[in-house]
Amino acid sequence: MLVGRYDLDHAIDRLGRLALHETTLATRRAPLTWADRTFRSIEVTGLGPPSMIYGGFGAKSKYRNDHVIAEFLFDYLIKDPGGVLYRWLRGNKGWTYRLDSHFDVDREHYFWCVMLPLPSVDQAPEVRREITQRLEKAVIDEKSLRIAKETAIAREPFRCQTVPSIADHALDQIELFDEVLSEPQWLEVVRSISPAGAFWVLHRFFLGNVGELVAVPPRG
Repeated sequence: MLVGRYDLDHAIDRLGRLALHETTLATRRAPLTWADRTFRSIEVTGLGPPSMIYGGFGAKSKYRNDHVIAEFLFDYLIKDPGGVLYRWLRGNKGWTYRLDSHFDVDREHYFWCVMLPLPSVDQAPEVRREITQRLEKAVIDEKSLRIAKETAIAREPFRCQTVPSIADHALDQIELFDEVLSEPQWLEVVRSISPAGAFWVLHRFFLGNVGELVAVPPRG
């Protein structure tokens, strides 16, 4: 991968002289399965306040657009400081100041998780009762979805401002799509997201195979 300022003709010439050998690496990863995804409480040392933790995984879709939409929804619903979950738990409830989240992929699978700090375990039943409905409502709300799309499109030009950020972004896309997605390609997909499509992707990637637990500090 070449990033930054360089002489393209010289780079092509030098790269063309390299001897290439195709190698297929064997995959030795055990199949992904749940050890236990039933709701339960666990004690975690050094945790701080109690936290609801949600997460899931699954096989990658063979359709590139599904993953573009999934990343968009993860930001809109979970990751962004002004996202749906934060507005609910901070703005409406005043329960938390931050959410910790992660979304990743490899050649075969995707993974995601989010930690929702709470004042006490007393709030956990309400979170469990409402979270799915709130996520579903957010993706079928045409006005909210349109604003989220406009926000994502407006900040896209600022995503890759340095050589490391360009390289990281390109490598992430190769891992996800097996190619570097151009900005026009990305824009076309984001602009085309509909409430129905977003609802399907929400269940395909996030709600269809999810585990939940509440983490608490050790007693005493």
